[in-house]
Amino acid sequence: MGIDGALGEIFLDTRVRRLSRCFSPATGWRHCLVSLVELMGEPRTVRSQYHGACWQEDGTTLLESSFVRSRFHQIFRKLTNCFRTIMSQVPRAILLEKNYKNIVSLIEMLEGFRKLLDKKIVGNDAAVHVFLTTGAKKFDDSGAEEAGKSELVQNLMQSKALILGMARTLLRDLKLPVTRSRFRIKKLCLRSASFVFCTVSGSAKLNNQKMDLLLIDEAAQLKECESLIPLQPSGLKHAVLIGDECQLPATVKSKVAEAALLGRSLFERLSSLGHKKHLLNIQYRMHPSISIFPNLRFYDKKILDGANVTQDGHGRRYLEAATFGPYSFINIDGREDPGRSKRNMAELAVILEILSALKKACISSGQGVSVGVICPYAAQVEAVQREIGNEKAMRPLAVRVNSVDGFQGSEEDVIILSTVRSNSAGSVGFLSNLRRTNVALTRARHCLWILGNAATLRSSGSIWEELVRDAVDRRCFFNWSYGAVVSAPVPPRQNAEACCRGYEADICGALGSLRLAE
Repeated sequence: MGIDGALGEIFLDTRVRRLSRCFSPATGWRHCLVSLVELMGEPRTVRSQYHGACWQEDGTTLLESSFVRSRFHQIFRKLTNCFRTIMSQVPRAILLEKNYKNIVSLIEMLEGFRKLLDKKIVGNDAAVHVFLTTGAKKFDDSGAEEAGKSELVQNLMQSKALILGMARTLLRDLKLPVTRSRFRIKKLCLRSASFVFCTVSGSAKLNNQKMDLLLIDEAAQLKECESLIPLQPSGLKHAVLIGDECQLPATVKSKVAEAALLGRSLFERLSSLGHKKHLLNIQYRMHPSISIFPNLRFYDKKILDGANVTQDGHGRRYLEAATFGPYSFINIDGREDPGRSKRNMAELAVILEILSALKKACISSGQGVSVGVICPYAAQVEAVQREIGNEKAMRPLAVRVNSVDGFQGSEEDVIILSTVRSNSAGSVGFLSNLRRTNVALTRARHCLWILGNAATLRSSGSIWEELVRDAVDRRCFFNWSYGAVVSAPVPPRQNAEACCRGYEADICGALGSLRLAE
């Protein structure tokens, strides 16, 4: 899975990879602590390591002080990196509060010792020599005893004693694994987590974990049989199913299975058993101009706009033209290509022009905008993706192109919805599906721009006839002609042909001249 960014920090495989280095017997926390204790408290071992390093240098003279500093810095870097990773990836409840504080103290002590060891003063090398030989019966350097009287040596010795004590305490008290087994590390991560986020099928890995509360998001898309998987962990006291029955249901391709109700959701089953449903009746995503039609058509006007979307700050005008307000239907006189999966090259051209104008406007303003291009047909999705090419080239726009189904549960600042269908028969196919239409119309935060052939949609006898009429009534209907957009304030009782023709009052000129609104 292509998981990165903030989500990557809590992705199980990422955590296991990071912790595997910290738990490894050869490089992990225990190995680093043992090496530190050797360096600080076993001078004979350090002297033996020093002679071995001299031998490996093929006779080249290596100062003892240089060896000690190099060895300390190596251990210091590995140990601090290891402990910082552990503190960020393992909960305090597992580390225990006492051990957590001791780790923090040890890192601070080591940082102070490093500064002492690296001081550029006279006598420092002799002081390091004392540090190296303390505990041995003899000193090899006659100046070592004199150097031992210096303040620097005293500070080094005191710091060393504190570090040794703390390192030995952690070796005794810290109950973390020492293993290369990714399986054991995964079990530790899952067992120690307060929250586990996963897919329904992925929850099978939690079969042996004890869980108190289960939350299932997009539960209306979940087939009843699939819901048995996340219900398996032991100890469950509560289960909460969150979803929208007015949006996309579970995908069932078999007509036989569908007829046998094998594709129905647990929502439907619980309703049939008399369990009460609770309506979350406040939406916090869409500008009120966007939410009006879905609320009226799909939710019987029961949904309220949250305080955040009714504030002036939620209204954004990324382009100056009236056409590109919070909600617009842009009529395009194009033609759909024949074939099982439809494509509309006229709408594709308009999408590219709008994206180009948005990109220029965002570059000049220095702001980023997330844009979703929704197409109900795979052929149109592929055509748009092919023309856009590398999405990095669209920056500062963050452009995502997908089908309606692919956008379920997602949201973007701006949504450009390409309806694709354009024919004289008024045929719109599965575009007339109410749930799919609901999803497409409710993905935008600030702006929803719908591209389509009004004549086709108004003669379809579907929900799209209502949508076009609503756009006209609200004066949100605009014609696109030769790269320009013209308003179309057509009274709702006029026929479809007149509605599409509209009035030819140019409101913004060529799209290329659009600028970001002040």
